[in-house]
Amino acid sequence: MADFTELSKATMVSMTGFLNFYPMLKVCINNITVPFSLLSIAFFLVSIIISNGPTSLAADNFTQCLVEPHYRDLTTTEIVYYPTNSSYTSIFQSSIQNLRFFSPSTPGPLAIVTPVDEPQIQVALGCARDFAVQVRIRGNGHDMEGLSYRSPVPFLLIDLRNFCGITIDVANRTAWVEAGVTVSELYYRIAEKSSALGFPGSTWPSVGIGGFLSGGGYGTLMRKYGLGADNVIDIRFMDTTGNIYNDKQSIGADVFWAVRGGIASNYGIVLAWQIKLVHVPATVTVFNVRRTLEQNATNLVHKYQTFAPNTNRNLFIRARITPENLNTERHMSRPICKHRGFYSTLIKM
Repeated sequence: MADFTELSKATMVSMTGFLNFYPMLKVCINNITVPFSLLSIAFFLVSIIISNGPTSLAADNFTQCLVEPHYRDLTTTEIVYYPTNSSYTSIFQSSIQNLRFFSPSTPGPLAIVTPVDEPQIQVALGCARDFAVQVRIRGNGHDMEGLSYRSPVPFLLIDLRNFCGITIDVANRTAWVEAGVTVSELYYRIAEKSSALGFPGSTWPSVGIGGFLSGGGYGTLMRKYGLGADNVIDIRFMDTTGNIYNDKQSIGADVFWAVRGGIASNYGIVLAWQIKLVHVPATVTVFNVRRTLEQNATNLVHKYQTFAPNTNRNLFIRARITPENLNTERHMSRPICKHRGFYSTLIKM
């Protein structure tokens, strides 16, 4: 078993300024706080990262590290993209959700690696470590702050889009899901095998399973089955030096706890997740109720606040406030409140 303290020490020694260790530590769940030792490790790593950006010459040498013979099984243009490649921009922007990051002012990576197997990830990590280049790990890039594909210093982007395997075990109600799978792909594969099983995934189908689970995982089934991270059984994990751990026993309880809500790329790379599948009904009813302020939207929101926490756990209900454009020339808008839930529990206005 790998002790978390020993793993962290090894990480600090060997990873001078290279991996995504910004202090986005674990989401507070059930009032569990992050130990001070974890915070001190994170801040120490951040200080190392900022002070060890590569020089121009080092960046050039770094890009040379990624070419043959490391990728002798594939031409480098199939998995490694440089700013001079015609596909570089489309690959980089392919999963960006926040339009502000389409701007030319958003710095791109020194290179994008889209590995197809684990040894290629190990080579990319080794090159970044040797030349003190930061790394960003992107599953599907759905995060609105761009933390998985932006950096203030030169960096390497490892895009896990090719890690898209899904294995469903209906008998045991489990599944193994690789890091590049989207939630919609997971839903589809589960439905192929069983109409009675599902997973507490996100409300947006384009969310990547890796970022979803490592960030905690809020979704439509959370009132009944908890967060997505609560339904993780096991992981396959690669640490910052490229060592692979096949299960949670080998990586240790602390790391297994940390990657389920503490942003996995703070600690390494989760290559695959084993998840628990849950029972779902064959028929689900969905509705929206829209109200403006002129239509007593405030009254609806007030009733929602007292009703939602105590209603049946089989009901997912939420209120959203969104703008409605009234005059595009004068940029006028008004809020619209939406009430979502099951028809028999509609709150009377």
